[in-house]
Amino acid sequence: MDKEAGSRGGRTGLIYGSIVALMGYALVFRGAEAGELADALRGLRGGWLVVAVLVVIFLQLLRTLRWGLLVRAVQPMPGSLLFRIASIGYMTIDLFPLRLGELVRPVLLERRAAIPFGAGTSTVLLERVMDIVALLALLAVVLAFGDLPTDLPRLGSWTLDLPAVQRSLGFVLLLLVGVLVALVFFGDQIRGWLQALYRLFPARVSALLSRLTETFIDATRDQFSPGVLASGLLLSALIWAANIAVAAALFKASGFDALGLVEATMVTLCVAAALAAPAPVGGFGVFEAGAVVGLLFFGSAAAMTEASAAVYGLVIHLVHFCTIVALGLFSLAWEGLSWRELWSLGARDPR
Repeated sequence: MDKEAGSRGGRTGLIYGSIVALMGYALVFRGAEAGELADALRGLRGGWLVVAVLVVIFLQLLRTLRWGLLVRAVQPMPGSLLFRIASIGYMTIDLFPLRLGELVRPVLLERRAAIPFGAGTSTVLLERVMDIVALLALLAVVLAFGDLPTDLPRLGSWTLDLPAVQRSLGFVLLLLVGVLVALVFFGDQIRGWLQALYRLFPARVSALLSRLTETFIDATRDQFSPGVLASGLLLSALIWAANIAVAAALFKASGFDALGLVEATMVTLCVAAALAAPAPVGGFGVFEAGAVVGLLFFGSAAAMTEASAAVYGLVIHLVHFCTIVALGLFSLAWEGLSWRELWSLGARDPR
């Protein structure tokens, strides 16, 4: 990627992110008075904030453990290096626009541990599949046991239709699982078809695509074993349970004592849905909006105002964001990477 193209891409991402973030914050702060916001901030319970931060650190360790399980199914590597690469990668997902940070872990695996880029990419894809399985399970629990209002929350002309969300997640899951199963059982045939297609491209591009396809299919087969999948799904359940625990701890910090685990699950689901599309840098505006939408289901069950809901959205985002970035910065310094080198990992094509 040349400097001019990278600059244009950066400006486009910045403009897109700014618009989306402003729209999100307009939703979050609608009807909130400045004095009420200040009161809500002063009323936060510091002890529960500390609990939430500690749970986020535990959450990051669980995410690293799950990703390490997938990586080590391809090739063994030291745990300390795995933790540093994972921490830097999760940080860049927040700091880079349009989810370019998803490329950083596969590139770092290639450069620091000699694991092919295609193999690293397959670990990220399988992570997403496991997350969707966990989200579908959580949504099923909420729909079965949650005391949801009959009138679903409306945002302008849009209604949050949870069964429609469940159907959409189910379709995406079936599609991704279908692709993975096809690669595992029919990988050689698919590889042959793609190799024939790649001959239409210039030699350098064809060689790159062939190498990526080869390593991606081989790694997918390595990871697609009963032991790895069962352990990964168990860790996914623990990861999302930790996310719910963060949301619940911050209910206590915000004084929403009437809200519990079902309500925390709804907030977690809404945040995940808000972040599913390419989000602005840091998820700013979008993360908060997802949390506030989740609270809309239960506003009558807690002493909640527009201001206290907005502060909750801000706090839950900052707890996640600041903790993840702090771990990433620590790992970045440990690895001796500069910011310019870090950006080049997500902005350039792997070679």
